[in-house]
Amino acid sequence: MKLIKEGFGRKIYYDEESQTYIKYFPKPKSFFKRLKYILRIRKTPGKNFRHIAEKLQQLDIPTLEVIKAEDYLVVTKAVNALTLNEYQKCHNDKQVRQKYISLIAKLFNAGIVNTDLHGNNLLYDSEKLIVIDLEDFHDSLLKFLPQDKLIYYYLRRHHDQDFCDQVKQRWIFRTPSQQVIDFIYFIRISIKRAFNLPIKTNHHPT
Repeated sequence: MKLIKEGFGRKIYYDEESQTYIKYFPKPKSFFKRLKYILRIRKTPGKNFRHIAEKLQQLDIPTLEVIKAEDYLVVTKAVNALTLNEYQKCHNDKQVRQKYISLIAKLFNAGIVNTDLHGNNLLYDSEKLIVIDLEDFHDSLLKFLPQDKLIYYYLRRHHDQDFCDQVKQRWIFRTPSQQVIDFIYFIRISIKRAFNLPIKTNHHPT
């Protein structure tokens, strides 16, 4: 096996014989993070990877084929493709950009989110986007995140204003609980603006 990537305690190996990637995740040092796993508030990285992969398959969203998943390990079938960022640096394809926007909106409408989503979380192969790094995705976090905060704070970290605006326009499904969270967030922001208090975000639409 060949080590091809390492960072944040994670290691990815490539097994040429089986043409698979083996990804190892670090065990959490924090007691509270371990407690989330013990209480099943949050799935361990490997189990979450498989869980999100199954969700994406139900939505007909291309993703990696999971061969094996344990708490801190996942084995996937190798895919020979550039990351979306690598592809766009060479082509700057507007149609691919629109596919990317539609994909994020589809994920959000299905209640699936990654608060650090960017072009290195996806591969581009044969005119399709393939979602990777599934351990960082959530399918329950949206219940506690206002729409504007998710788009204009988290998503805005790696995407421009127009990109975020288009995602919001296509994010049409909001559960009643999410709508309540949105209203509370709107009130909080309005109060902060009224008293000139700092707002922790890159942008808030007026």
